Amino acid sequence: MEAYSEEDLRKLIASFREGLELYNKTLSESLEDVRNEPLENPNSELSKLAQLLYAHATKIGIAFRPPVSINASYEQLRETSSKLLLIVGLVAQFEPRAWSQLYHDEVVSQVREVISAFITLLDELEQLDFTDDSSENSEGRLISVGKVWDSCKSLEELMSLGNIGLLSKQIKLSIGIVEDASSELSEWLLDPYVETDILIGQDKEGEDDDDDDEVSHDTLEFANQWITKVKMLKLLLSSLAKSLPTKVADGSLLDQFNKEQKSLSANVDDLVCDIFLNQDKEQLDQNAQRVQDQSKLLIKLVRDLNKGDDKKTMWLDLWLEKFQH
Repeated sequence: MEAYSEEDLRKLIASFREGLELYNKTLSESLEDVRNEPLENPNSELSKLAQLLYAHATKIGIAFRPPVSINASYEQLRETSSKLLLIVGLVAQFEPRAWSQLYHDEVVSQVREVISAFITLLDELEQLDFTDDSSENSEGRLISVGKVWDSCKSLEELMSLGNIGLLSKQIKLSIGIVEDASSELSEWLLDPYVETDILIGQDKEGEDDDDDDEVSHDTLEFANQWITKVKMLKLLLSSLAKSLPTKVADGSLLDQFNKEQKSLSANVDDLVCDIFLNQDKEQLDQNAQRVQDQSKLLIKLVRDLNKGDDKKTMWLDLWLEKFQH
């Protein structure tokens, strides 16, 4: 084995760090320029690399345990840097048109977290006194290794989710918004009142608003109709999440579905707020129509995603029939 000096090791740390900075820049600016042969299962390959880098971080931590073995540390860093060379090419496999922009962006974000964690680890290594064997000298190293572990675990979890799983996770966030809106509306109906706290910039001091604090008959009638519909919308989102196919060839459909399901939950939240504000019937009807149109669009999209698999979507006709009555 070739003998290395401390200077060699410090030069390797510096060049390794420069390489990682370049990887981060490539991921943020020019990933479309990276060309490589398509892989059959890039999720699996990137997951394996995340596991490998986790193990390498552990080995670096051991190799740089003071007093540092220069040769062992040099060899370990060189091997780790060769593995990280693969990461940009793997990320380039997740083209938005095939995987969705949502998934592509999350993969890039998580990989950048891994790279940044390794940069932090290298920063700590640069500060080490390789001949000092005190426990204080190793504290930063241990913290930095832990950050690499966490980032690798997060990347591996994302690969396990896949693009469909990540979309399902986004739908669950929307379900939470609709569920909150439903709970708030149910509670409000027990003792209806005109909400004024969410009006921004309104000065109520010195004003007599007693006549305006009574909820209109139209608003109460509308709220009693829509409490059931809001619950049905929560059911729709929950069922749609279960009706997603396991694999999709067109990532743009996933992006459109994600955009519309987020818009639906936001519109439901706006509709409930308008009820609390005792908005006029025309305003409430407009918002209600927007929610219904959004629901129909989501139903169409989930059918498009499941072409050839009617078993997953046949329940939608029954839901729509009940929702519109």
